[in-house]
Amino acid sequence: MYAGPDLAVHLCLLFNAVLHHAFDPDDFRFGIIKPLLKNKHGDQSKADMYRGITLTPVISKHFESVVLSLYGSFLYSDHVQLGFKANSNCNDAMFTFIESATYFNKRDSN
Repeated sequence: MYAGPDLAVHLCLLFNAVLHHAFDPDDFRFGIIKPLLKNKHGDQSKADMYRGITLTPVISKHFESVVLSLYGSFLYSDHVQLGFKANSNCNDAMFTFIESATYFNKRDSN
């Protein structure tokens, strides 16, 4: 916001190079996952009382927003993808895993 017009030129050159060479810098993939308590009055010992947030560099977030604005209509996830989707969470994935393992264990299957 306060960097001035020169930053926009340099970011444009960088983002175009990343897309042209199909290479993303290691720092773009760096993030720190922090658990965030959903309700401070709830049971803090339960996993579903937390949601994970990833702290990532601002430049990689900006690159992601540019890519989504350009190619978002072509991007989708599989119906069996449970994370990072509306109305889906880690508990859904754990339930699916446990039910699958129970099913195969009852049938003496690997």
